[in-house]
Amino acid sequence: MSNEIVCHVGQVISTEDSAHGGRIKVKLKQDYVNFNKSLDDEENSFLDAFPLLPKVFQSIPKVGESVFVFTREIGNDKSQRYYLGPIISQPQFMEKDLYPQSISLTKNRNLNYPPYQTIDEYKETTSGAFPELEDVAVVGRKGEDIILKDDEIDLRCGIRAKDESGNPSLAGNVIFNTQNPSYLQLKYKSSGISNKPLQEAMSMINIVADKINLISYKNEEDKNHGMPLAQNGKILTNDDMDNIMEKLHQLPYGDILCEYLEILKTAFLNHVHPYPGIRPCQSGTPSMEAAVKLDFNKTLSPNVRIS
Repeated sequence: MSNEIVCHVGQVISTEDSAHGGRIKVKLKQDYVNFNKSLDDEENSFLDAFPLLPKVFQSIPKVGESVFVFTREIGNDKSQRYYLGPIISQPQFMEKDLYPQSISLTKNRNLNYPPYQTIDEYKETTSGAFPELEDVAVVGRKGEDIILKDDEIDLRCGIRAKDESGNPSLAGNVIFNTQNPSYLQLKYKSSGISNKPLQEAMSMINIVADKINLISYKNEEDKNHGMPLAQNGKILTNDDMDNIMEKLHQLPYGDILCEYLEILKTAFLNHVHPYPGIRPCQSGTPSMEAAVKLDFNKTLSPNVRIS
């Protein structure tokens, strides 16, 4: 039986690929001997590594990070290379985990780079900052992820923030953001979400954020006031946010609006005039006094807008 190692750990030295195929250049320890530093040199074409993940999944490592490298021919380091990665040692290094820190948890780890203390020791990180071990999840580099739980799907953004205490074990974006994360939550319960008549439901979708905008491409009012919803390969950017909030329409609170309409209906049906042709009496008639005090701006949501 061969003792050859078929899986190596390599360091990413380039992510440029003229074919947009997800290939990267990876250097192994044995490549440092007589290595030609010109990456365009045909002699070093063996450094190209093709991703093992299918194209429907994208996870391109950053320059300086580590990946697992497999070679087509055992013992031939210049044969076709394939990679899986990046290697992320701990949540503290999700944004970027450079070699050799990235291999601090592998069996042959460099003892000069011991792993950090687990973030599970801190309540700030265990309250939902990261998916639970039993969840199926896609975790982004900073504070975004998609989590599949039992009868629940969470699409979250800004869910993690940086620790300000200076504790090295809490480096990176690992603290649960309790102030203003945005998330879309899909929930399903076979017995219903609640037993209360108004809330009883088998399924529910919750959209939570500081501001919520519902925009349609088919809005005919000056085509969303000329706002570029998608152009130049980008969807709405941070620079578009103020423009959106100024031009979209505030959504009314349905229950408050109905309450106001009931007051107006009562006032209309019960108003009295001193004599014909004179406006209704505003004092002495409770329904009219209530109508006069109405402030219709209070029916408008300051945080939810539509096109």
